[in-house]
Amino acid sequence: MTARPAKLIENTVYAALLLGLWCMVSVAPSWSGVVLLALAFWAFGLTVL
Repeated sequence: MTARPAKLIENTVYAALLLGLWCMVSVAPSWSGVVLLALAFWAFGLTVL
């Protein structure tokens, strides 16, 4: 089991989520909550599966 590549991928995914959230908040605040939840569950599924 190699934990280092998984951690790098996980950190990259979370960084992308933060960037996406920032863009969504600045562009469309009404959609930011829904998009954040969808991306969070998707990223969580990627890191777990």
